Amino acid sequence: MDNVPLTGAQYIQRERNKGRGSSLDEATADFLKPVLFRRLLSFDAPNAYGTPIRTSEICEFVSLNGKLDRVSRGDVEVDGKSSTEWFMEIIKRSE
Repeated sequence: MDNVPLTGAQYIQRERNKGRGSSLDEATADFLKPVLFRRLLSFDAPNAYGTPIRTSEICEFVSLNGKLDRVSRGDVEVDGKSSTEWFMEIIKRSE
């Protein structure tokens, strides 16, 4: 989809909006040149009856150095949620 360069202030605000703090100040984040990478993934997944259903999800990853060389599963957000947030939602629904 797109790659969006972020200012240091935008990066720090994004982290705060997600409930995370940042140990970086704006000047350091500006120097590092963070980039928000967005991709639209379309895939088939079986429903409860085994019938494949096509779906699409927006995946986002913020790289502090503007590269995709060190992406870990926990750093990628799917539809605005981290893998931890998705697991917590599943657990809460099962209670």
